[in-house]
Amino acid sequence: MKGTTWKIILFAAIIIILYIPLVFMGANIFFPKYDYTNYPMYNECYMSKPMPVNGYDNTTQEQINKCQQEQNKIQQDYEKQKRTYDGWKYLSIVIFCLLTIGAALLLKLNDSVMYGLFLGATITTFASTIRP
Repeated sequence: MKGTTWKIILFAAIIIILYIPLVFMGANIFFPKYDYTNYPMYNECYMSKPMPVNGYDNTTQEQINKCQQEQNKIQQDYEKQKRTYDGWKYLSIVIFCLLTIGAALLLKLNDSVMYGLFLGATITTFASTIRP
């Protein structure tokens, strides 16, 4: 009886270890767009032209303010698109996990497989909410 318990735990752990990375790899294949390397920065406002030695004049400060406002709008648009994108990615992971749990319940699989799929789907669903 003791050996059977360890077999169930071992098989469930193997399924969990395989299931979680495969779900995230699949999600990254279908949702590869954002990787935080194309995050909008304010470089254009400060590094596009040299500043006068004697300090800022009003026109330069107005240009910088205008540039910052434009960059703020670009950044807000980027954040909005990123949130929408992350929402669809999370929703697809949750739906896949629910389908996996449903299939495991309907197919009457071995206990260790059912435990592994259930725990893997649960951990994957919670881990998908973590933002890098």
